[in-house]
Amino acid sequence: MLRTTLPDVVGNTTAPWGNVGAMKNQGFDMSVSYTHQIKDAIITLRGNFTYTHNEILEYDEPKPRFPTRA
Repeated sequence: MLRTTLPDVVGNTTAPWGNVGAMKNQGFDMSVSYTHQIKDAIITLRGNFTYTHNEILEYDEPKPRFPTRA
């Protein structure tokens, strides 16, 4: 993402891209397969299931000087 908290003293005219912030990633992946033979034919059933949960913990945003009203 683009950096937003880079001070003006650095001298860049545009915000650089960077690997900033923090995330928490969790999940799992499961695969199931079943094969059955009937005379000269083979039947195979396959399925997969994936679950993921991603949470952004921290952005690269400046802290406000005053609390914001909701």
